[in-house]
Amino acid sequence: MKNFISIVDMFQRIQLNFHAIQHKVEIEKFIPALLRFPDKQFIFQMDSVNNNLLNTARAARINAVPLFDTSGGAGILPDRWPSMDGYCGYAGGLSPGNIEQQIPLIEAATISKPVWIDAETHLRSSDNKILDEYKTTMYIIRSSKYLM
Repeated sequence: MKNFISIVDMFQRIQLNFHAIQHKVEIEKFIPALLRFPDKQFIFQMDSVNNNLLNTARAARINAVPLFDTSGGAGILPDRWPSMDGYCGYAGGLSPGNIEQQIPLIEAATISKPVWIDAETHLRSSDNKILDEYKTTMYIIRSSKYLM
């Protein structure tokens, strides 16, 4: 077991998705579990249901950052992007067809930079079974125009 590397060891950032479902979290177990990985950054999906978990993690001095996805992973664009001051991400409905219109709106919502964007639903095949290489390539090309 000496050479065993856990899946957590393979990544610097770990995203926790809650998908807009209220989760009963035993804070007395949850926080110590995250504290076992002090060199990791934890991304908390901000979906208006479990947002308190981010503040709880930050209060425990965990490197925790928000990913705003008000669609809860359903791939639906918000009416407006939440405003944030600090490092964060934005997701929900981003696609190759709208990314060029949405990035300026996301930039307008952010007080400080940098931020990141996240997409999945609209990068999949029509049957939702596989990642569509063409859609993903177009998303990357179109969004790369906005790299700092």
